[in-house]
Amino acid sequence: MAGGIASSVGKVTVLDAAKSRDVVMEDVLIAARLERLPMTGYQRKIFAIIATAWLFDSIDLGSLTFLLGSIRKQFELTPYQTGLLSSMSFVGMFLGAALSGMAADRFGRKRVFQISMIFWGLGSCGAPSPPTR
Repeated sequence: MAGGIASSVGKVTVLDAAKSRDVVMEDVLIAARLERLPMTGYQRKIFAIIATAWLFDSIDLGSLTFLLGSIRKQFELTPYQTGLLSSMSFVGMFLGAALSGMAADRFGRKRVFQISMIFWGLGSCGAPSPPTR
């Protein structure tokens, strides 16, 4: 019997149900208290930084929609190649999210976010100046 649950029978006792209800109510009270707290200046600053990064990331992704036709013409891409190019953005986001999540678990969210913003910023700055042929 662990934690008041009879594991051999597999039934939850009335005592366990009451404890479980108390834990849920405590979680609800904590969440309600956190919702009532005002945002601090630090939280607003972090929110502004993340919102700005999200905005520019969305602009990068959204601009591909409008530029894909010109890219297809310029590089004489087939419809298959154009679709593949468009899909690579989403594949990159998927892989980036998965790898960043694992890295954040290991090294911390703040450090991983800072590093990803550095790479994203350098890539965005380098995008308008590709090497010539």
